Amino acid sequence: MGLDLREIIENACYPEIFLSFLLVIRIKKKIGSKENAILEFYKKFACVGGDLLVYEYLCKELQKKFFHQRCELGQLGRRNMNRRLNLDIPQNNTFLVPRDILAAADHLIALKFGMGTLDDMNHLQNKRIRSVADLLQDQFGLALVRFENVVKSTICGAIRHKLIPTSSEFGNFNSLNNYV
Repeated sequence: MGLDLREIIENACYPEIFLSFLLVIRIKKKIGSKENAILEFYKKFACVGGDLLVYEYLCKELQKKFFHQRCELGQLGRRNMNRRLNLDIPQNNTFLVPRDILAAADHLIALKFGMGTLDDMNHLQNKRIRSVADLLQDQFGLALVRFENVVKSTICGAIRHKLIPTSSEFGNFNSLNNYV
């Protein structure tokens, strides 16, 4: 995440719980370094078929999975997260940051010990009404991604067979319309 142990402990509300958890993990798995911790995390959650890659690549993958544009909160999400977790992250920073993860972990620990209240999932404040434009934008984005995959596969097939693809092989706007 880009934080070392000292920064995590300084920003955690319950550092003793983090330290005890870390101690249990290190004893069980004999994890002594950041590299081994990332490898162990990758083995547990993302490894397919026992395939392990180099450490730098794993760091980039974890960074990409948790702190990429796909983890965008939006302005409303940032405001709600700041309010709920007592954060002071600027409203214009709409992406997930390491402090969000730490604050969420602290909040869950507090809930476990009976401090704080759970959200009522049936309360209207916790519901989001999406406009038709939002839904159409999502569908059009998915259609463009599918169309991009068709174009890429056509190009790869043409390169593999040493052919020059024509525009009709890529599809037309009617096929894009079918994706929507």
